[in-house]
Amino acid sequence: VSARIDGRLVFETELPLENSPAWVELGGGAGLEVRGGSELELESALLDPSGREVTPADPLLAGFGGLALERRARVPRAHATRERPNIVLVLLDTLRADRTSAYGYPRDTTPHLAALARRGLLFEEAHATASWTWPSTASILTGLLPEEHGVQDAASSFLSETLDTLPEALQRAGYTSAAWSGSPLIVPDKLFDQGFEFFDASKEGNLRRSDLVMPGALEWLGAASEWRFFLYLHLMEPHAPYVPLPEARARFAPEVPASFDPRRSLDHQWELLSRAFDEHGQVHTERVVPPEEQRWISDLYDGCVWSGDYWLGQLLARLEELDLTENTIVAVTSDHGEELFDHGLLAHAHALHRELVRVPLVIAGPGLPQGERIVVPVSGAALGPALARLGGSRIEGLTDSFDLLRPGAGADVLFSTRQGYWNGSGRQPLFGLRQGSRVLHLAPRAVERGSAAPGGDLRLYDLAHDPEEHDDLAAREPERAQAMRERLLACLAALETRRTETGGAVDEGTQEMLRDIGYLGPDGEEQPEEQRDGQGR
Repeated sequence: VSARIDGRLVFETELPLENSPAWVELGGGAGLEVRGGSELELESALLDPSGREVTPADPLLAGFGGLALERRARVPRAHATRERPNIVLVLLDTLRADRTSAYGYPRDTTPHLAALARRGLLFEEAHATASWTWPSTASILTGLLPEEHGVQDAASSFLSETLDTLPEALQRAGYTSAAWSGSPLIVPDKLFDQGFEFFDASKEGNLRRSDLVMPGALEWLGAASEWRFFLYLHLMEPHAPYVPLPEARARFAPEVPASFDPRRSLDHQWELLSRAFDEHGQVHTERVVPPEEQRWISDLYDGCVWSGDYWLGQLLARLEELDLTENTIVAVTSDHGEELFDHGLLAHAHALHRELVRVPLVIAGPGLPQGERIVVPVSGAALGPALARLGGSRIEGLTDSFDLLRPGAGADVLFSTRQGYWNGSGRQPLFGLRQGSRVLHLAPRAVERGSAAPGGDLRLYDLAHDPEEHDDLAAREPERAQAMRERLLACLAALETRRTETGGAVDEGTQEMLRDIGYLGPDGEEQPEEQRDGQGR
């Protein structure tokens, strides 16, 4: 017996075939939560002991009783005020902070973000909780770290309905809510639509550029402007493939190297992993990507950053046109950064270096300081709870009391990836800890430069003197490295006790989608076969 809401499986159970009637409540004792306009599909089937569906020889009486509405959740809509403003959250996928002019980049890539920062708060050291989309976005929406919310890889990519989320918290406070997502990962099929009255996402599993996303969102703003609203925009600029707007391409990347084939831009990361390492584990990027192509790819990325900022400007202009600026908080951030050959590789998810986890975070609107820059390290997981508080609500179930808007001296910042590469060995869980200017990277299952290392391998960096993380201090500061390692492991052990179970399997469609946007190699592997157990970088 199963039930689906808008095509999504929400309940499934088995009943023994008996002579006497057997009943089960749909959704268990809690029932099913159905929003207005949703389609509820009920299905029953007969299974043999092996679990295969069969047709009975004799007529079988199976069916559903009448549906009953047990409780109506009614929250009156309210008007926005400066005390309870509208909230807009813009996530520019794959945007690293140091490529924005708002954070000091010499190229004028983000004039609209810089203007927003001048009338709000800019966080100098904001960190994504992961170096790729699923876990990091789940953290923003729930206020939890990946080890708590459980969304960590393709097999655990469903946002559990047992978790409270930012849109649900704001819905309880009378907010009308909607989302537009260009990402094939952030979709209702993965339960990321919890708390949204409307969620516009690709139904084909394709990445959608903002010219296909923003018109609908800007139109919705006009219809929703009478009421207090929460709008979430997940825009795909500057995510690869790097296809900037024509004006941005002319400005940032006008000359194409003669040897460059743009159709291979996503494949470079897999070629680098299989061909760029020598017998000593040193990476030689130029074996795969000539220097002039590296510069071109970097320039294309800058053009895509400008393109994302262009759409942010369209949003801000629409708010001004509708006379909503004074009653609307706008927050802009990213789910992770992007490596552009900083450590020899390309793309994201494979490591935890600064270019991958340091992201922009700007919040502006009524009641917030103007032109202030926060220098203490903060986590992207603190953004959702802060926006909920600004909306007069709270995300339930959180144990961390850290307040993003009153960071004080800051706190330890954790980040991770389950798709890591370490010394040439792939599929490694990697964990990072930021304490002050020191950053520790830990690979619990990795090998240490060719030999097994008890407890894994680690690296230690001092951002004050080595902001690009090229000088590993672990051997020179063993006591500090060990103390940070113990602290990190203690944090992970505590998080493990609060882990949320998620469900789902990696079906063929999900694999194809992950391959299309660069998370899987051409053969469907998370890394090339010849690199999986070798010793590399």
